[in-house]
Amino acid sequence: MGKSAVYMARKRVRAQAAGLCLTCCKEKPAPDRSICASCNKARHQRLRRSSEYRREYTESQRIIQAHERAGDTLVEHYLYADAIQHYRNALSVQAISPKERAAISKKLSKTSFLVDAGFSQETQSENIFPLHGELENSVGAAEALLQRARHLRFNFNTRAALHTLKRALHIVRTTNAITLRRKTVIEMANHLCLTARYDTAHKLLRSVGEPQVKDEAAHYHLTAALIATARGEVSSAHENFERAIRYATSATDSYGVLSAWGSSAYSAMVLGDIERAKECVEQALFVARRVHAMWLIPWYCIVYAQVLFIMGYYGSALDYLREALSYDVHVPMLEERIVSIGIPIALYSRDEALLKRCVRPGIIEDVFRSQAAHRICAITAAFVKLYASRGESHRGHALIRRALKAVSTMDDCVDFPLVVARYGRKADIAPAKILLERRTNLPSSEVSRSCLELFEAFTENREDHPVKVHAQRALGLFERLGWRAYAEEARQLLTNTSTSAQTAGIGAEPFVHTHASLTEREREVAALVLKGLTSREIAEKLSIGSRTVDAHVTSIMNRLGIRSRHQFAYFLKEESV
Repeated sequence: MGKSAVYMARKRVRAQAAGLCLTCCKEKPAPDRSICASCNKARHQRLRRSSEYRREYTESQRIIQAHERAGDTLVEHYLYADAIQHYRNALSVQAISPKERAAISKKLSKTSFLVDAGFSQETQSENIFPLHGELENSVGAAEALLQRARHLRFNFNTRAALHTLKRALHIVRTTNAITLRRKTVIEMANHLCLTARYDTAHKLLRSVGEPQVKDEAAHYHLTAALIATARGEVSSAHENFERAIRYATSATDSYGVLSAWGSSAYSAMVLGDIERAKECVEQALFVARRVHAMWLIPWYCIVYAQVLFIMGYYGSALDYLREALSYDVHVPMLEERIVSIGIPIALYSRDEALLKRCVRPGIIEDVFRSQAAHRICAITAAFVKLYASRGESHRGHALIRRALKAVSTMDDCVDFPLVVARYGRKADIAPAKILLERRTNLPSSEVSRSCLELFEAFTENREDHPVKVHAQRALGLFERLGWRAYAEEARQLLTNTSTSAQTAGIGAEPFVHTHASLTEREREVAALVLKGLTSREIAEKLSIGSRTVDAHVTSIMNRLGIRSRHQFAYFLKEESV
């Protein structure tokens, strides 16, 4: 018992002996009473206030829990917009505790990821994840900062996102929340990958070790796989992606599963396994459709269009691009993909209406503000091709110079150095080649080596030098990779089909409709189609099944970007087949 408690106990003993109130020790209470009237009144007022507070707190908890349960139920039925409103209503209750705020904010973040809510404006992240003064040095504040950083990242504000994560890391280091500290470090490492600071990201991951919680372990291995991809470490990248997918699936985390499949596709494409990339995107698109992820469906449609276009399936790529454009969602990251992937496909198809829908000039500033090398290079490559088709050389040259100053690595965007070799100024060719050569020094660099050969062929062609050696090498390498669209560019150089017009400078037309590379059997089938034979007649002539013939015809049509046999003659001549 403390000194003050001892003093009050003695004071009450003396008051009781003197017949005074045991509370104030000053007034005399009524007979048979130990407390005076004024103290008794004050006591009843305190009890009334306490009862009202408990009643209000109980009602607030009931409202919070009702909104949270309603949000959870709506998420299960894929009604994300309504679920977001319920989560926001729960967060607006004043009596919500820091722990409840952090938990519901996390649910709100994951739900809003599946739609465009919170991505359209940076300022909305302040409203979604508010920081109250009493939370500033708490675990709740760190959780809110993590969610805010993610939204800043989606809005291309990488610098602000990293600053927000530093604040979160400073807070968690003052607490005993080891799990939250590990989660914050993993998030920081993931953001550092955007700015190509892979060595720093790798050190951060090694400092925390693998988490035990499944969704956090999925994020850990996803980040480790991205680092391995940047370093060209194939086996490490595949192993970490498989673990990320397994952990995210077992945790029933749709966001984690989609991120893992999508990033695995990106990795496979960078490392030269285009078939694996196709399979991974198909899985991601399947999951996005199954969980009704509103903006991620067009996202993976556009990524799938890119993979199909690289593989030479031009017609299918065009279909998926159009499907992506059919969704009425406006997310900055999706806008960037539509521009960087959609413009080359639209240029190839010579569809002016489609091209107009893909061109969004405002995205250039957003992408450069993001400081993400792969986005800057991809957008630059797309717009340089666009400017090439319009003969606007000054705009293309200015954008190339700006991009070269902004990036120190091209990451996965091999198109950037290629458009520099094809359309850029002579002074820009050397720095662009350096970016490409850095990738060729990695353990797995088949794609970069192939592009370097094509880069040399474009450069030599502009200088009227023989291109056969480099173009032939590029053709063979791209054929082995299954990158038929790039193999076709090398073939155009070899056959001198309008090469001087294509590669002389910015004013040239960037794409020409020619037949894609066909297998020997496909050439045989195409020749017979041109002669007017039916599938059954072709099957009898080649001693194969009619279904096999139909499969070959479909494959040829996909590569040529046509929809019927009647269009064969427009793209193929019998002599060329």
